[in-house]
Amino acid sequence: YWWQKPELTHVALTDTEGVKSQLSLSPQKDKIAWIEGNGALWISKVDGSEAKLLRDGWDSPYYSWSHDGHWMTFSSQNENFNSDIFIIPTDGSAPAVNISRHPDNEYSPSFSPDGTHISFVGMRHGEELDIYYVPLTKEESEITERDRKREKAVEKMKKDDLYKEKPSSKKDLKTDEASKSRLSKNPTITKIAEFLESLNTKEKNSEEQDNDPEKDPKNEPAGFKIDFEDIHERIRRIDIDIRPRSLTWSHDSESLLFQNDKKLYSVELKSDAKPKKITDNGGDIIRIEKDNHIYWISGNKPAFFNKKKNTTYGFNASIERVQEDYQRLGIRLIWRIMRDQFYDPALNNKDWPAILKKYENHAAIAPDSSSFNRVANMLLGELNASHMGFRTNNVWPKAYTPTNAKDLTLLHLGAEYDYDHTGEGLLISTIIPNSPADREKSKLHIGDIILSINGAAVNSDTPLHTVLTGRLTDTIEIVFKRSDKELTTSLQPISYSRARSLARKADLAAYAHHVHESSNQGIGYIHVAAMAWKEFEEFEKDIFQEGYGRDGLIIDVRDNGGGFTADHLLTVLTPPRFTYTVPRGGEIGYPHSRRVYATWHKPIVVLCNQHSYSNAEIFAHAIKELDRGKVIGVPTAGGVISTGSRQILDLGRLRRPFRGWFLNSNGKDMELYPAVPNIIIWNDVGKPSPKDDRQLSKAIEVLKKDIQTFKANPVKPAKYRSQTK
Repeated sequence: YWWQKPELTHVALTDTEGVKSQLSLSPQKDKIAWIEGNGALWISKVDGSEAKLLRDGWDSPYYSWSHDGHWMTFSSQNENFNSDIFIIPTDGSAPAVNISRHPDNEYSPSFSPDGTHISFVGMRHGEELDIYYVPLTKEESEITERDRKREKAVEKMKKDDLYKEKPSSKKDLKTDEASKSRLSKNPTITKIAEFLESLNTKEKNSEEQDNDPEKDPKNEPAGFKIDFEDIHERIRRIDIDIRPRSLTWSHDSESLLFQNDKKLYSVELKSDAKPKKITDNGGDIIRIEKDNHIYWISGNKPAFFNKKKNTTYGFNASIERVQEDYQRLGIRLIWRIMRDQFYDPALNNKDWPAILKKYENHAAIAPDSSSFNRVANMLLGELNASHMGFRTNNVWPKAYTPTNAKDLTLLHLGAEYDYDHTGEGLLISTIIPNSPADREKSKLHIGDIILSINGAAVNSDTPLHTVLTGRLTDTIEIVFKRSDKELTTSLQPISYSRARSLARKADLAAYAHHVHESSNQGIGYIHVAAMAWKEFEEFEKDIFQEGYGRDGLIIDVRDNGGGFTADHLLTVLTPPRFTYTVPRGGEIGYPHSRRVYATWHKPIVVLCNQHSYSNAEIFAHAIKELDRGKVIGVPTAGGVISTGSRQILDLGRLRRPFRGWFLNSNGKDMELYPAVPNIIIWNDVGKPSPKDDRQLSKAIEVLKKDIQTFKANPVKPAKYRSQTK
């Protein structure tokens, strides 16, 4: 056996260029397939001979074989990053056919074992993931669920003792003749008997044909039939409430197995089918046999599931690792992935092989994870690009962490202090609204002086971590002086992240208040902290709240680190305006329910700065390109690339910029080409107050003028049919 051999021999099967992945063996074990580079699907004989490119592409497809090995189905993205389902013959005789053709993502296709259907997972109804299947022939698609029930009923009736032939005696013959005489008088029984007799005749004819040498399966044409005409119209949906993962066919092709939350379910091939839980175990399925006997990897162990019992087969494996060689392999993988997948094929005109030589030895002999991390990021830094980085996901050598340090964090009371204060204690300069220091039972005031925290005397030179490190469940005892009185109170602390959130909310409220006052309530203020879904939902709500009754909006994306929702914001701000409605006795408007989101068509000004990054930059570029409003501030960061990530052995995770963004008007790469405001104004270093924010003041000034221009060009008044001739 292979596991008894002292060593294994490795033989190269392929000699084509490019990195290989996703190797698989055909069901007949006579061919192999693999992905080469970023998305090329190759196929060859099992020994690697007669290799040919089956399908080229930039996106690595998920593929699977048909049961006869003559077809493949795969999912792959197009140039708009939409994933569809395809079928292609494995002999390369025809190009791939898109069988799903839908604007939402669909993936993980596979042939049923009997070759009659393809199943896949898709998102065709909002954000809901469902199971879909498509009959591969028109004849199969015309078979109804009622037809299938009738077939099953007939099979059961054929097994009934009433219709089975028995050894006959004279007594039996008399009894049978009497029974037949009685049964023949029942017209329903007569019809059933005739029907079953016709089935028996068909079976006999079928058996005779099967024994005919001219009907030998070897003489049948290769492959099975697929009717490609309008195949996308035959797709059917199984609407389920559980998000499916790891879709697999049952042995008899009559149901599908899928996983969710480490549990295994099955669902029949019917539109109204309800999933049934098979087991609370989950795993990577290798093979399914009759009665859902499953061979799989469950709990990271080889396992066999049979009749509700999951048996695992544990094992131990020893690994001998030369750390220097392992780290050398790690840095080479990082280098190779960037070589093959970095969005600019010229790698910013860098001599990439020379850069590997520069850093490889340093990474190989790095004494710890921190040093390896540093070398890897220096190598990446040679590309001078954004959205990159390598971070170790474990620490070596292992650091010692005291058990009593668990859950300890730096605590915040909700107060800020004047560090120029030279007297005793900590002089409170700011109270963050809604923080522990602002609660009625423990309210502190600006000007109060904290003398001690949990019995430890403090002053402006005291490192706060020495007195405010603990658990969030702790109660902090405070002794403070107000005027000439010494008082005591207790506070329930918060984390620094919570304190920052409350402080930001208070700052934004102050900014909005200043804008309202400076514009006589005519202008609203919205700050978008990130291009993420939570912030977009806040933005849509603020369009109503801040925009209500106002003539213009300042949209602030300064210090916005990016995300993905720029197009959603633009959908709100740039709705098509081709008509309006007027209800009886009402004013000009448009039905909100007809819109994708809430909308704003009145004047806007956008604020950006050097810390507006990635998707926030795309938004600023778009506002300027579309001439939707003035952009004010300073040029953005100039860091716009789409990024993914890859695990590098067990060393860490690599950020991998794979997609560039380019302006439609001039084709320029947004990477290192920032969004330049219409009006450039720098603020002083530090956080200015709303009144001292020169960018904000200019935005108010510009927007007031834009509002006047907008009001001078109102929409044409409604002209009813009764008012026209």
